[in-house]
Amino acid sequence: MEHIRTRTKRVAKKGVVGIHKYDIRKEDGQYFVFFSSKSQNSHFYSDEELVGEYTSLDEAQNYLKENMGAFDARPLSFKVAWSVANLIVSTILGFFVYHLSEDALLSGRFAAETAQIAGLMIGIVVIFITLIIFNRMLSRLS
Repeated sequence: MEHIRTRTKRVAKKGVVGIHKYDIRKEDGQYFVFFSSKSQNSHFYSDEELVGEYTSLDEAQNYLKENMGAFDARPLSFKVAWSVANLIVSTILGFFVYHLSEDALLSGRFAAETAQIAGLMIGIVVIFITLIIFNRMLSRLS
């Protein structure tokens, strides 16, 4: 059987943490979904049991999505494009904030080197904050 995808999920029942694992495998045009589980402290999964047999990968993934919320609705290309756009926008915003804060500190009678370093630090902080905000927006969208 050809292994297609594995999805794991942490679950807690009565204070005990366990891990559920679903595997999608393909053989002769059929897609099979297998389930196994283990305790968080254990090194070995239980014996696999067949929980579904499907004719397409989409049907198998829909089964996992219904049972454990697996697989995002957005394709990977969307996420990559969003991440690149996020990085570009955050860097541009951080660059402008860097120049604005440096100019503001220079007009406030700070030394040139001090104003430049402080402006750079503020710009870097703004870059990270905007990266975090945009990533949160992406996670809410998908």
